[in-house]
Amino acid sequence: MERILIIHSRQSASGTLAELLETKGYRVEEANDVPGLLKDGQPYDLVFCQAGPDPEDGLEWVRKIGQTDPELLTILVADASDPSIALDGIRAGAFDFLPAPVRVQGLEAVLARARNQHRIAKENERHRRQLEKTVIDRDSELSIIRKTLTELHGLGLPSPADDPESHLKGFADFALHDFDFDTFGVCVLENGSFKKLIFMDRFGRHPDPFVLEPTSDLYRAVLEKSPDLEEPPHGWYLQKKNRWGACWLLEHPALVGFIYAGSDHHDRGAKAARDLSHDAFRFFRNRIDTFLREHYLVQTFKQQQRRMFVASVQSHARSIEAKDIYTAGHCDRVERYSELLARQAGGFSEEWIFNLRIGAILHDIGKIGVPTALLCKPGMLSVEEQQQVQSHPVIGGRIVRAMEEFKLESSVRHHHECFDGKGYPDGLKGEAIPIEARLILAADTFDAMTSNRPYRRALSTDRAIDELKKFSGKQFDPEVVRWMVQAAPSLEEARQNSSKTVNPLKEMAEAV
Repeated sequence: MERILIIHSRQSASGTLAELLETKGYRVEEANDVPGLLKDGQPYDLVFCQAGPDPEDGLEWVRKIGQTDPELLTILVADASDPSIALDGIRAGAFDFLPAPVRVQGLEAVLARARNQHRIAKENERHRRQLEKTVIDRDSELSIIRKTLTELHGLGLPSPADDPESHLKGFADFALHDFDFDTFGVCVLENGSFKKLIFMDRFGRHPDPFVLEPTSDLYRAVLEKSPDLEEPPHGWYLQKKNRWGACWLLEHPALVGFIYAGSDHHDRGAKAARDLSHDAFRFFRNRIDTFLREHYLVQTFKQQQRRMFVASVQSHARSIEAKDIYTAGHCDRVERYSELLARQAGGFSEEWIFNLRIGAILHDIGKIGVPTALLCKPGMLSVEEQQQVQSHPVIGGRIVRAMEEFKLESSVRHHHECFDGKGYPDGLKGEAIPIEARLILAADTFDAMTSNRPYRRALSTDRAIDELKKFSGKQFDPEVVRWMVQAAPSLEEARQNSSKTVNPLKEMAEAV
């Protein structure tokens, strides 16, 4: 920050202000009005608008500069005897206010804030350019990911890739009838305990729950790859009534588990043991092993693709946040709050919640089509400018329309619709507003109220929810507000953790 312009009337010569700035090493120029030079670029780093007896002169200069170059920082210098003059200056678009007569301490404080704002703006611009480059680089990657995900979703039910139990049921039926077992099961280790992928018993009996607990001998034997598995002691049998049993270890990079077969009669079990040496049973076991290997490879691949997809989505969202330093982390928090509300409500599938979270991250993607100067403008917006800003849900809806499999358009396009029909862009009312858009609106508003802004401090969780309750039935769906009240403790915890990494990509990718 080197070049400074002082605009002053003939009745308010800059005098002391110019001298103070020059002693601090700044190059100072003076003018009696907003120079036309501003229209050809930004030759100055900072402009002081020093009002005379009539403060309206200074306010008018601030307005002119804001219309010519909204990103140029202006400081209104005026007599502070009227307490409203500082607020009028901010409303006119001034970055800061300096009371006259100018004092060294006050000037130094204003210059420090201006220097800090310049630093933030430069860092923000650098970050924005980096993110925009990332978005461009990811566009081609995103189209490939969408195609891959569409193919994976096309597997659908009853594909074994997504529903192993339905496929394994055929194996279990075959084992009970063709190999004459009484009990058959396939279990894998997940999250520190056994998960039954399939368990069938000829008499409809349930497995012994103790055997499947992490404290059981069978659990230890599977982890240690014990050779005793194929001829286990009776305490390892999945069904207490079995008098014969055998286990076969399953082990792949993404899978540890076992196949179990049992019989209530020892003689039948002995016959089964002889049969187990036949090629037919080995082929049967190999088919289960191959199926599970393929199933878990597909699941791992899907998770990798989802991580890449979510990373691309978050890059798009952060390219928007880079336009406004005060919204950093906003999309991540809205995503987290939306998920908490959906889980509080209950009844939504994991696939639906995943799509909701993607929609929440991308809810403001349309702001990429809104000029940065409008998003960051400190003063009041004109009617035309408001219309430009309010076009972002429509732009965003068009952007995500191509991602058909995630059904994002309704949540992005309608996240500013109000329950009483007075929202935008379509004026939808009540139940006509998609539920995902109603959830995102509440989460979006909650985050705005509980985040610090230049014009006010963040509200507490309770205060923010009280504000939502005031507008229940007007701006917000009363049912959504009720969920918000019930989820207050979880929302507060999420707020406290918002400085940490929210929902790592791995967690989100593996959510469905």
